[in-house]
Amino acid sequence: MIYFLKYQLPYFLLLFSFLSIQAQDKPLFEDNFVDNSNKWLEESDESRAAQIIGGCYRMQHKRESGSWFFWNRVPYMSFSKDFIIETRIKLVSGTEDHAYGLTWGVENAQNMHAFVLSGNGYFRVFRYEDGNYTVEKTWTKHAAIEKKGYFNVLRLQRKGDNFYYYINDSLVYTASNLPIYGNGVGYMLQHEMIVDADRLNVYQDHGINLVPDANEDRKVENLGTNINTEASEIMPVISADGKSLYFVRKDYKWNIGSEQKDDVWLSTLDEDKKWSKAVGIGAPINNSSHNQIIYMSPDMNTMIVGNHYNKEGKTTGKGMSITYKNNEGWMIPEAIEIEDFYNEASEHSFAVASNRKAIIMSLKRKETQGKKDLYVSFQISEKEYAAPINLGPVINSPYEETTPFLAADGKTLYFASEGHPGYGGADIFVSKRLDDTWTNWSEPQNMGQKINTARWDAYYTIPASGDVVYFVSSGHGGEGRTDLFSITLPQAARPDPVTLIYGHVYHAKSKKPLSAEISYHLSATHREVGKARANSSDGGYKMILPFGESYSFAAIRDGYYPIADKIDLTIIKEYTEIERDIYLHPIIVGEVIPLKNIFLDENGAPKKESHPELDRLAQLMDVYPQMKIEVESTTPQDANSIREYLLKQGVDPQRVVVHKSPGKNGSQFTISSLGNREIMAEDKGNFKSTIDVNNLAVGHTFRLENLYFAADSSSFTPNSMRTLDELLHFLMKHPQVVIEIGGHTNGLPSHEYCDKLSKARAKNVANYLIQKGVPISQIQYKGYGKRRPIADNTTDLGRRRNQRVEAKIIDIK
Repeated sequence: MIYFLKYQLPYFLLLFSFLSIQAQDKPLFEDNFVDNSNKWLEESDESRAAQIIGGCYRMQHKRESGSWFFWNRVPYMSFSKDFIIETRIKLVSGTEDHAYGLTWGVENAQNMHAFVLSGNGYFRVFRYEDGNYTVEKTWTKHAAIEKKGYFNVLRLQRKGDNFYYYINDSLVYTASNLPIYGNGVGYMLQHEMIVDADRLNVYQDHGINLVPDANEDRKVENLGTNINTEASEIMPVISADGKSLYFVRKDYKWNIGSEQKDDVWLSTLDEDKKWSKAVGIGAPINNSSHNQIIYMSPDMNTMIVGNHYNKEGKTTGKGMSITYKNNEGWMIPEAIEIEDFYNEASEHSFAVASNRKAIIMSLKRKETQGKKDLYVSFQISEKEYAAPINLGPVINSPYEETTPFLAADGKTLYFASEGHPGYGGADIFVSKRLDDTWTNWSEPQNMGQKINTARWDAYYTIPASGDVVYFVSSGHGGEGRTDLFSITLPQAARPDPVTLIYGHVYHAKSKKPLSAEISYHLSATHREVGKARANSSDGGYKMILPFGESYSFAAIRDGYYPIADKIDLTIIKEYTEIERDIYLHPIIVGEVIPLKNIFLDENGAPKKESHPELDRLAQLMDVYPQMKIEVESTTPQDANSIREYLLKQGVDPQRVVVHKSPGKNGSQFTISSLGNREIMAEDKGNFKSTIDVNNLAVGHTFRLENLYFAADSSSFTPNSMRTLDELLHFLMKHPQVVIEIGGHTNGLPSHEYCDKLSKARAKNVANYLIQKGVPISQIQYKGYGKRRPIADNTTDLGRRRNQRVEAKIIDIK
């Protein structure tokens, strides 16, 4: 009996590929050992050595006794289904009556199968089960076996319950109903010897869930030397219009910093459809650390990047940050906070929805199923997101899911996976979100061999048109270790069509361009679904809207009326680009401002589709508390209906006057007064830390926006910290200002309940500020309950506006 010294070596991940084959005539995985792209063990010590050399995997066992077993896991392979494993192997040197050969079905060193030869023409089949050695076929001489110095081809084939063992195409043994332990495949060497293997193929009809027509005749295009270099190009982000490509270069000689780590580079598409010579985008995005781009807004005025930055533009830690473009370029990124964010893996990757309402993340957390899973986090505010939620078992496998990309439709997810059946390395898959839970997805489909290779394929980005994909691969050849490529998408793999809305924001009088924020909503529910930013140089903006809905959108800028527009995309069935310019009216006395989309019913009351426009006017009057207006419509009765609606929203009746004569230009209003003094842009209904203290007066009241409390509780949520800290900073900077924190509720509960809750909330806010260092003498608090409504409690909008916390100026010393 021969004693085997069993080594339980690490699982060096072998990423096998799979392909639906006919008659199993094509290898699902093929390794000719020309390189070590599949990460076989390469090392040398006093007992063993292994090296890829000369198109062979050379293995050496240096000890005179014992055996060496080693293997790699085959993530996708199912040993319970029909398969073929084939290797070509030879004994280079060593004692001829000792064993060398193939191991398969390996779970660990105590559970495996082996099919081995000897240098003098014998073969044997055995297995270990829980460490117990069982011989299936004793040493048997066979004429088909080539002796030492010559290659032998070992082939194991499963058909149903039967297992067939071949040597050089000769069937030498048959077994049935063998137990399967694990998904490892590898080699064994016994006693002192050197063995070469120059081929290992795996065949299995694993039934890859392919995108229809994925392997049709489409050409993969290398993006060329203006983009690809001898370094690694990764993490591409294509602009919505497909004309600007941002990406990362790793360890490139022209990167910033002494270590030349990772920098963000940019190339643009010229009129001849050629990519320009890439340029680094410079500081503050690029610095001496690892820099990366995660997201570019459709208008290219907002960027999300990796890491956190300090005020000097230096990296301070991992995470995400957001930056905006101004006339001078990109601003220093500001941190994005994600509740309960942690990652137990050394790396992570992110994808941000086009409207920034959701972030997909590749993380390893306590509940993660595999190496890394995909999660979603939803936006709370501009720089805050909720705790990650696992996308579930349809997307996530027992292995690794990474480098996600969410298409412009907000539904189509592309990601790399080692756990779904594929062609090797990490393959790219596509899945569709089926509902708003974000845990219900279609079965992932493999993007096919035109994109996926036996090596590493990942990072995926597509423009709003949805017809072409840009991706990273090490298996398509190229200039460096990984290059950027493009290919047209098969129709079945494309996202749902979207519309790219673009245009400019102008001053309604001077027609000069203005910077502004554009907010867009679903017309049916008025739920906000995204934002865009018109840049400060030419007022240009772009935004993406999925088809099948009707939308309203408005440009918002301090000191101007937020003009709204509508667009119906219910009949759009393909990618479309639509131009819409927006004109903003300044808030000045005498300005005549049209009221768009006002519709009255037979009783003269504003129809539901008119409410968003009238709500905007009510909010404007709340921001400018001394403003008075004169409303005009086609009839005085119609104008009276508009006035009545505004009064229901809490507008003081004395501030709205109806024009006596019918209007000729539809519904509109004229600003008749702004009070005794001009209202500055920063002097508004919502508190901002940038308020000019010289413009303040006793009695002036500000709403503390984005201050959130748990339902029926006085405990504010972590998302409120930013608002509270802004007020804290202001009070510490201006100790002469004394304020009262006032709590207000809506009108549904009893007076007793509302008084108690509003006082507790105001007290908690005051205590937070005092504990942070604001003197007690500078703060008072009071609960007003539901006694001071500013809007109609019978409407959802009115109740939301009534439930608030305010800061009132009660003294300026």
